[in-house]
Amino acid sequence: MRFFKRQVPVLCLTVLLVLINLPAWSQGTPDATRNVDTKAFSSANSGHMQLGVGYLFEEGPFTEKKNGMRFFFSGRYQWERFFVEAHTGSSSGDSSSPAIGYSLLENDHWVYDAYLGTTLNFLSVSGIENNKLTRSERKHGFHMGVRASGLYGDNQFQFALFPVKVSPVDNPGIFASASYAREWQIRNLIFHLVLGAKYRGYDISYYANGPDGSILKVIVDGSHLTAAEKGVDLNVQIGFSYPLTKHLALESYLRYTEVTGSEKDIEIFAPGSERPDSQREAGILLNYNF
Repeated sequence: MRFFKRQVPVLCLTVLLVLINLPAWSQGTPDATRNVDTKAFSSANSGHMQLGVGYLFEEGPFTEKKNGMRFFFSGRYQWERFFVEAHTGSSSGDSSSPAIGYSLLENDHWVYDAYLGTTLNFLSVSGIENNKLTRSERKHGFHMGVRASGLYGDNQFQFALFPVKVSPVDNPGIFASASYAREWQIRNLIFHLVLGAKYRGYDISYYANGPDGSILKVIVDGSHLTAAEKGVDLNVQIGFSYPLTKHLALESYLRYTEVTGSEKDIEIFAPGSERPDSQREAGILLNYNF
C-alpha cells in the first residue's frame, strides 16, 4: 500500500513537532498504562481488561493482508505475584499471545518478572504453485526468560531477554527486546508514542508438513526460503485515544516495523500473493474498559 508507506515519514515528523510544543499545550499527564503497566508495580490482587471492535489494516512479510472489521483485546490480571496478560490485535504496543509470569523483585521504579510467552518462530506454508508460495501463516513457539519494566515520571521502559526457546522446529537462538513509551494529555485527547527494537538470534524460515507428518524446511531452486534473517527489527507506533464515557473510548493508531533481512530481491510469492518487506498496521476502534 504505497500511500500508507509514503505517510509514515510525514506522520513521524508531525509527532516530533507535537512533542516539541507539548509543554505549552498540555493540561496534565495521564497515568502511564500503555507499554509498561503501572499496575505491575504492586503485588496486590488486581486486573484490568479492554475489549474493542473496529477497522484494522495490516500487511507485512509474515501475514496475509488484512483489511476490515476486527475485535481487539487487551488485559492483565495479577494474583499476589503471579500474573497473566494478553494483547491480541490491540493498539497496546505489539500484539502478543497470552503469557504468564511471576514478579521476582520490585521497587519504586522497576519490576522484574520471570516470563513464559510466545514469539514468532516460523511460517507454515499451505500452498505452493510452480515453485512459488501462495499462502503461509505465522507459527509461534514458547519462550522463557526475564523481563524488566521501569517507570520514571511519564517515561516507560521495558527490557526482556528470552534465552530458552521451545519450538516445533529446530530454531535455536535467543530473543530480546527493548522499548520506550510515553503518553501526553491535551484536554481530553491522549496521544501516545512507542519506540521499540527486537533482536532475533534466528531466521524466520518457511516450513511445510512432510508426507510422514514431519515439519520440513521449504526448498526452492536448491535454497531454503527465509522470510527474515536474524537481526534487529525496529518499530514505531503513534496514536491517540478520546474518552466518550467513563468506560467507552475512541482510539486510533499507526504502527510500522522495519524487518531485518526480509525478502527484497527474490520473488518467492506467486503473482497476486506478494508481500511487502516491512510490517504496517493501522486501526481505529471503539474500546470498552472494564
